[in-house]
Amino acid sequence: MNSQKGMATLLITTMLLVVSLLFSFASYKNIFYQIKRTQNEVLARQAHWLAEGGLECAFSEMNASSNLPNDPAYMNTCSNNLADTDIRFSFPSSNQIKIVSEASSGIVAKSIVTKTAKFGGGINSTIKMNASVLELTGSQHFVPNPTETFISADNFACQSVVTSGVVSYISSASGTDEHFLTTDSTVSHHGGGPGGAISFTCDSRYRSNLFDTTNIPTGFVVSDLVKGLDIIENTTVDVFQDIFGVDHAEWKTVRSEIAQDSKGDIISPSVVNGKGGDAVTAQGWITECSKLVEASFLAGNKKIWVDGSCALGANIFGGVVSDKSIMLVIHDGFVEFNASGAFNGLLYQYASIALNAKSIWEDRVDNITFPVRAFNKSDIDPNFLNVSFFVNGSTYIDGAIGIDAPERTVRINGSIIPSYNADKSGEFINGKLTWLEGSWHDI
Repeated sequence: MNSQKGMATLLITTMLLVVSLLFSFASYKNIFYQIKRTQNEVLARQAHWLAEGGLECAFSEMNASSNLPNDPAYMNTCSNNLADTDIRFSFPSSNQIKIVSEASSGIVAKSIVTKTAKFGGGINSTIKMNASVLELTGSQHFVPNPTETFISADNFACQSVVTSGVVSYISSASGTDEHFLTTDSTVSHHGGGPGGAISFTCDSRYRSNLFDTTNIPTGFVVSDLVKGLDIIENTTVDVFQDIFGVDHAEWKTVRSEIAQDSKGDIISPSVVNGKGGDAVTAQGWITECSKLVEASFLAGNKKIWVDGSCALGANIFGGVVSDKSIMLVIHDGFVEFNASGAFNGLLYQYASIALNAKSIWEDRVDNITFPVRAFNKSDIDPNFLNVSFFVNGSTYIDGAIGIDAPERTVRINGSIIPSYNADKSGEFINGKLTWLEGSWHDI
């Protein structure tokens, strides 16, 4: 009887030990699972931060070097030097770059981080403008940007005009050589640029020849009339963003930076960093704008910001070709550029739709005596009233022109030879990147 009690006790004890062992095994398995899960989470976070570090590294490298991945000078040192990290790029739009950073940690942990940055797209054509109409009259030979794209061997996809509106040609009916011509090596004899004969060749589809069929220029026939692919119309344009890398809403910050620049100057009724305080008419013309700009240029300033309308003339910038390139900004005002001889660099205008053209042009006639104007008050008819940028006479422009004048007309009249020159305009383009809000994504 006692032996049976001992067997029962042993059996119960054994069963308890087995159950305890089973619980121990289950607990160990759960603990092991938690340990592995924690380890994987650590590896996953390591991979995430490696990927994010690669993204930030690439962003910093591009800002420091001012080179983008589509530039042959870009080194991509982050992707090359960061272990287990691969960085890729794409361009969803003309002024955005998508950065994808993929990193791994351990055998299985992988993370992909994606974010989009925006940058100033630059001025990639002779004229880039957000305006309704580019109205051309006279003899104009535009030297385009050959771009980096080959259509065929040694033939480039040239760009002369990029606009949100349209390009039109209107003859004055007073000359025999009135037309707009995209100039390259094939027609350089007809009209070269400020630097002389053109060395590059545009693909035939990227050469325009515009004229009025009621006044066909000498040497041409009606079939020579062509608006080529070098003229891009009806496209979205934001020139301020393309030049300064920020929205126009931040224009005061840009102006302040120019005011603080040792080679920057402000011409304005306002005083910014001790610069400005200039006289202005009731409708916003800087009364001595041409003389003030000339004095600033001769003083060696490289960036000149004008608040208000500005009439320029009298060959104030010197010779046809000069290494003394500048950036001239005419902000929220009209521009008259009359027989000014030459301009080297980047010329930018912003004119809001709130400006009253009739009052502004009448004010010019009545109150601005210098330089000599190209029109009289009787010329301020309905066709003239929408004009906010008026170039007249014989002028060379070597660099680029940028205009933000929504719903306005840009009028170029006379013997004008604008030439795209990235060396002279590009030094003033802000290539700095900023993150595009809402573009963060990781997996």
